[in-house]
Amino acid sequence: MNSEMPGMPELSDRMEKLEKENGRLKLAGVLMFLGAVLASRYLPGRKAIEAQYISLRDEDGKQRVLINDNTVAAGVNVFDNNEKLQAALSIEGKEPKLTIFDSNEKKRIAIGMMDDGPALIFENAGEKPTLMLVQRQEVGAFALLDPEGKLIWSEPAVQKAREKEKR
Repeated sequence: MNSEMPGMPELSDRMEKLEKENGRLKLAGVLMFLGAVLASRYLPGRKAIEAQYISLRDEDGKQRVLINDNTVAAGVNVFDNNEKLQAALSIEGKEPKLTIFDSNEKKRIAIGMMDDGPALIFENAGEKPTLMLVQRQEVGAFALLDPEGKLIWSEPAVQKAREKEKR
């Protein structure tokens, strides 16, 4: 008795043929990309590859890196194995920032520039700041905030930093 189902040899042959074609398409894509890179390098007047975004995906097709240029914040986003956002390096206006996200894609740590001074900000799961280390007008400040983001304590007093800014 034949244990193969009717049509299985033909289906197997078709699958093998499709896999070969898929491999050829991938190779053609890589060769085209490399050709474009080389052409942009060696053709006069062609020094860049231009795009509004570039998406890098792993072998399973999951997005791992997104380089974008949108009007809110141009930057680089990095995703985990489940395509959840884990880190973002961005520029909003004139202020560069590195943001680290938790497993629920909630912003938890931000390092960047704030009012032309460096800042390190920790946020709770509600994305409210709870701890801040900032420098404004050459005066550093350390601040603790409640779960709603309201100031509890700071040293030196934020008021001193604001007074110095006014001078």
